[in-house]
Amino acid sequence: MKKLLIIPALALALVGCNATTQSNIAAIIASVQTTAVDACKFLPAATTIAAIVTANQSATAAQIASVICGAVNGQTSTPTAGAGPMYVTVNGTQIAVTGYFIK
Repeated sequence: MKKLLIIPALALALVGCNATTQSNIAAIIASVQTTAVDACKFLPAATTIAAIVTANQSATAAQIASVICGAVNGQTSTPTAGAGPMYVTVNGTQIAVTGYFIK
């Protein structure tokens, strides 16, 4: 019976950890977006940033923004449908860079 009581307690503890992780990711996304817009006038999609964080959890917001700006450097506008997406490779994972330029 004691084992059955421990499992729900562990589940509740993990739910609390997940909420903290989600708020940390939201803060990182906001910071990367601000830094990227300041650096290269490109607003990356949250999905792009989340994929980079997943591939390299130790990357800082400035490092992530730098990688994204490096991918879009030389572009003058968001690629058209026929141009294909831009990609970055992070720890062997190829990630599509999506978002749009700010004028």
